[in-house]
Amino acid sequence: MTTLRRIGDRLKSVGVRTKIIGIILGLTVVLGASVTLLVRVTLEEQLVAELHQRGTSIASDLSARVVDDVLFDDRLAISDTFADTSASYEDVIFVFLVGPSGTVVADTLGGGGLPVQVADSLEDLLDGGTEADTVDTPWGTVHTFAAPVRDGSLGTVVVGLGQERVDATIGRMTNQLIGVTLLVGLLGELAAGFLTWFLTRPIDELIETTERVREGDLTVRTSPWADDEIGALARSFNDMVESLEKGRVDLAEFEASRQRLLRQLLTVQEEERRQISRRLHDSVGQSLGSLIVNATLLERSASPEHRERLTEMKRVATETLQQVRELSHELRPSVLDDLGLDAAIRRYAEDLQQVHGGVGVDVHVDLGERLPAEIETTLYRVVQEAMTNAARHSGARSVSVLVAQRNRGVQAIVEDDGSGFEHDELGLGDGVGIHGMRERAELVGGSFELETSGSGTTVYVEVPL
Repeated sequence: MTTLRRIGDRLKSVGVRTKIIGIILGLTVVLGASVTLLVRVTLEEQLVAELHQRGTSIASDLSARVVDDVLFDDRLAISDTFADTSASYEDVIFVFLVGPSGTVVADTLGGGGLPVQVADSLEDLLDGGTEADTVDTPWGTVHTFAAPVRDGSLGTVVVGLGQERVDATIGRMTNQLIGVTLLVGLLGELAAGFLTWFLTRPIDELIETTERVREGDLTVRTSPWADDEIGALARSFNDMVESLEKGRVDLAEFEASRQRLLRQLLTVQEEERRQISRRLHDSVGQSLGSLIVNATLLERSASPEHRERLTEMKRVATETLQQVRELSHELRPSVLDDLGLDAAIRRYAEDLQQVHGGVGVDVHVDLGERLPAEIETTLYRVVQEAMTNAARHSGARSVSVLVAQRNRGVQAIVEDDGSGFEHDELGLGDGVGIHGMRERAELVGGSFELETSGSGTTVYVEVPL
């Protein structure tokens, strides 16, 4: 069973062209061999039957012709008759006249005696009364025929016909059939080759087209050769590719619309952050500052009891003012708009180290000039989120930030020595999140990569200018 399965698997891996050629070649060989064998057997039976008829006829004719010569014991005449017969028939190997006593009276072998095989056959013919027998002799296969002379009272004529001409005829016919089989096989293979070329060429073209489609080329089409099943398959394939191309166009349009919408959303979001940050810093901050100043003035002239309450009120107002400033800075740091990316990242690094005292942040920024506002915002948000994740979630003790202008673009790298995280944890998370960081980079035509392991996490962002 294993061998058959192995053979089946090997046949499955053979191409269609090889299978068709192999089938036609196999059928040709089997049919040619079967026909050759059948014709050979049939022809041999017919020729041997004709040989037997001829041998019986010759033996009977000779037994009738030598009656008078036997009666007069004219052995010379008998030998001449046998010699004439042997010369007239090509198949005749020998002729004997065996007397009633079993002795050879005349023969065509020149008195050399009978071969043992012929003698044994002769005894069988005389004893059994059969008309024909087949023996192997020095002359090859010989069919012996016996005919009694006047009911056997005067002896028996034995004629031996060789099978050489029969074998030669069968061999010649076999060679002709083999030649015809080879010719038919050659023509069959040529026809099979053309047939397989005709059948497999559109399939090969379809495979080539499929490979190009797999590589992303949806403009390619295959040409239907005919209105058959393969042509229908080619047309169905073209329809499928057209549907894929239309779907890709629709998807590209949808993605472009989504990116425009997302960019507008982020722009509006940043603008709202900027406005809220300014209102918190200007309006609320100024109001709280004024409240602190007035509380300080009242504190000087107030009674001890009221002075204690004013002091507490001033402390709460001061803390609230600090929280408002921090919230304003987190929403939209004014330093990003006023001084640029370098100052904004360094300011956020200082604030991060104050909040998370055990984290050291090393910042290196190498920018020759101010970047476009959209790129500055994108890089700042990505670096901010990466630094925040490192400080809050990874248990990092040190964070390294590198921002540099290289190869007509800006590259930002944030690396920490934290514990990393599993890839299935790459969700949205808090704030921008990993997904948001990637989308922000892609919206400005940049790239985002993240590498994480048990020894830390590295974020790569590159934005073209």
